[in-house]
Amino acid sequence: MSARAYAALALACAHLGCARTAPVRLGACAVERSLLPDTAGEEPLGVRLQGDALWTLLGRQTARGVAVRLRREGPRGAVLFTTEAPRWDAVSSLVELPGGAAFAVGRPGHLTAWKTDGRAVREFPFPRGELPRGRAAHIPAVHLAAERGGALSALLRFPQPYGVVRVHTQDVGEAPLRTPLRPDRWSHAAMALVGDQAVVVQRRERRAFFGDATLGAGLELATTPTSPWSTAPLAVTPFGENGEAPQVAALGDGPTAGVAIVWRTVREVLYAFAPRAPEGTAWTVGAARALPLPPGTLALAPLGATCGAVAVSLDDKVHLSPLDASRGRHGAVVTWDPGPDPEGVQVVRGGDRTWLATRSASGVRVAEVVPDARCGLSLREVALPGGLRARARMAGFAGDETHAVLALTDQRPDAAETTLEFVTLDARGEALLAPPREACRQGVTAISLLGSVVVAAGRGPPGLLLRRMNDPDEERYDDLLLRASVGEEVTLVASASRRRVWVTDRSDGRPSPFGPPRAVVLYSAIDTLEDGPRTEVRTAVPYSAEFHRTTLADTLEGPEPRWAMTWSRSTDEPCIPGTWAALTDANDAPVALRGADGPWAHARALRPEATCEDRVAAAAWRGTRVTALLATGRGGLVLSSLELQSGAPREHALQAAGAPLANEGMALGDRGGLALWQRQGEGSLHLAGLRAEGVPSGDRAALALQATGQRHHRPLPVDTDGRDAAALVPTDRGVVVVRVRCDAAR
Repeated sequence: MSARAYAALALACAHLGCARTAPVRLGACAVERSLLPDTAGEEPLGVRLQGDALWTLLGRQTARGVAVRLRREGPRGAVLFTTEAPRWDAVSSLVELPGGAAFAVGRPGHLTAWKTDGRAVREFPFPRGELPRGRAAHIPAVHLAAERGGALSALLRFPQPYGVVRVHTQDVGEAPLRTPLRPDRWSHAAMALVGDQAVVVQRRERRAFFGDATLGAGLELATTPTSPWSTAPLAVTPFGENGEAPQVAALGDGPTAGVAIVWRTVREVLYAFAPRAPEGTAWTVGAARALPLPPGTLALAPLGATCGAVAVSLDDKVHLSPLDASRGRHGAVVTWDPGPDPEGVQVVRGGDRTWLATRSASGVRVAEVVPDARCGLSLREVALPGGLRARARMAGFAGDETHAVLALTDQRPDAAETTLEFVTLDARGEALLAPPREACRQGVTAISLLGSVVVAAGRGPPGLLLRRMNDPDEERYDDLLLRASVGEEVTLVASASRRRVWVTDRSDGRPSPFGPPRAVVLYSAIDTLEDGPRTEVRTAVPYSAEFHRTTLADTLEGPEPRWAMTWSRSTDEPCIPGTWAALTDANDAPVALRGADGPWAHARALRPEATCEDRVAAAAWRGTRVTALLATGRGGLVLSSLELQSGAPREHALQAAGAPLANEGMALGDRGGLALWQRQGEGSLHLAGLRAEGVPSGDRAALALQATGQRHHRPLPVDTDGRDAAALVPTDRGVVVVRVRCDAAR
């Protein structure tokens, strides 16, 4: 547009009441406003001021998403570039670069930035590495930041469980920048092997971010490859709300393989089937059905190719029901009376037979579970060999391709030394007192079989200890100590054909680079329990706090980038009140803050009083000190300045509580800054000058400018070049540029 045409447009706009108005003073600065032509219905997304150059980024809702325009304003103004974004939060704001500006748009599977020097626009796709499976289908919310030297970084916020990551224009890698994790707890795991995958069913207790309140509980089915060389990710499927004490068994083979799952609630026992899915893909758990069994101690084992047997011990009885995976139903219940006071029940598959064991006041009792052709069942009690101690504890029960072994002991699960006595149930259906009695220096709570070798697991000092027993060459092999586990909730599976051992346990409360604390951990090792490829997988996907407002900035401190973030407007239920700030080091690891602990050890509240509606309008960083403009849920506006490592914030009220704020924004530079805000229903735009230290200068002004009645998707874009400032304000007639021009003495 020529200068003459621009002047003519301004003259025409004057007759419509939208031209530049007489200057308003803000201290030593003049405040002007002008309506950008052809912007009715658009919303400002970003503004950058560099000397006489002014760039604006505007968006308009369309049927396909958001139409985005990058403009250069002024007498020679022009539209520099247009593009489409799938939604509002997929468009970043404008960030300043040496001699120009940039913005980015996120789309499913990729992120693209555009840089401009005011004359041309160049496209810069962010390089992509290997993405987590399934994430490419999601659109991220994008927050762009510039590093020193002109490189770009972006904070991408994905839906759970993918969380928040930081990506870079010069690297295919990405760094997780998670908000604080909810301190959930995982427990009561059961495990089965299905083809090339290990299946873990666990209970998840959802905890409040603060305090000790429990928000609810449910079950999860987690799968991970059995091969230590596979790179397929952990896949987790939630199901079974309010479920507990889950049990799982592998059923079927080949394309029909899957698992049967049984669990209990306060009122009933439920079961479901889940067919196998490819590695790294979440399995689908079928509809839950109730069993005509009372909720008690549960056990589950295969009964045949597609049948399973569920056992429940309660009220001096053991109740059994078959599960038919081929028909998706259960069968008639069989009840067994093993004697008074039965304590627990275990069911295993050994060879071609399924065995049930329990302990009552009359001693250990064992029965074979015999299926019929239609997946019904009956029981045949087996006489045990003489000489067994009457009150021995069942330390473990396991089977393999040829037989089953029951381990008995008089010692407690946490004993420093345990003597085990073994009963073998062979292929003929007989019980033998074998292998020989053996002692070990640990507690024992589970066993598994590697042919004739018994692998025992239990508490040992100072963690979970695995030991080979009845080993013909015991001097050749080592025990395996897992120090991060507690040895209290152990499940153990060994496979002679795969020559590996898998064990699950609950981890302690210490943080770990492998996953959240108090989670179920699946370990695997070679069958000799010595040197060789081992794996450690925490079968938990932690839940990170979700916030609607996020900012990202380089602190510009030190020789390498150090990233600072703010979070506000929690979307969790119940919400996390308040506004928060955090730091990461050059390696993107969270920086622990002095005096903070728990899941929020690397976050600091920007003000002590907090509501769920508080939000960060803008944040400016100088090293580890942040100055933030905070809109409170009660309609107030606060300027908060906080040194993250030293504690309490300093607050300055810019606007008392009252009617809700419609718009707010801030920019702060080395020589000062500007804050702006509007209340809903008011016809004024309020301005306040800021000093470079992040405190109000005392200069105030107001412009007659009616706030639009539309819902806005982000704070007011504001920028300062150290002396002057510019802001974009949406109105019903278009986007207005507010310019603050200061004399050179400021």
